[in-house]
Amino acid sequence: MSQFNTFYIPMTDEGDAAERLNAFLRSHRVLAVRTRDFPEGWGFCVEWMAGNGPADPPGTGASFRGKVDYMKVLDPEAFKRFSEYRKRRRDIAEAEGVKPFVVMTDAQLAELAKMENPSKADLGKIEGFGEARMEKYAERLLATAEEGETSGQGNGGASRPGEPEGLAFGSPGTARP
Repeated sequence: MSQFNTFYIPMTDEGDAAERLNAFLRSHRVLAVRTRDFPEGWGFCVEWMAGNGPADPPGTGASFRGKVDYMKVLDPEAFKRFSEYRKRRRDIAEAEGVKPFVVMTDAQLAELAKMENPSKADLGKIEGFGEARMEKYAERLLATAEEGETSGQGNGGASRPGEPEGLAFGSPGTARP
């Protein structure tokens, strides 16, 4: 859930108010900044999201620029699923002619990867993955798990022919509900 902070910088500011705004922007995961001119200065409304920002404490997986090391954040099995979902997302994005984050963000992929046998309903529970994305991408994203389960039977547990063993999403022969 996003949050809002407002800042006012008077025209006579000697840098203190501007520095407070800049420090806030550097230390938070900023979604949007709206500005408004006033007769004696400028107003700023900053929309930001808690977590995974530059101010996160060490060991949470966040780096200085707010990037998350999902290998540290996810358990090993979830990270394998995350890696497979990233490959599938890349393939879908290339086919659609869009950037990968348009299909699904890394944070959304991580939420999906935490689920062992995700369904279309589970996708709908992921924040930011709405109806439009659901219609356009859900079946192809979830096909990753299904392919891993079915193709694992014929190629030594690999999710696709030619990939190393151990990348399948489920045990060979398991059925999805």
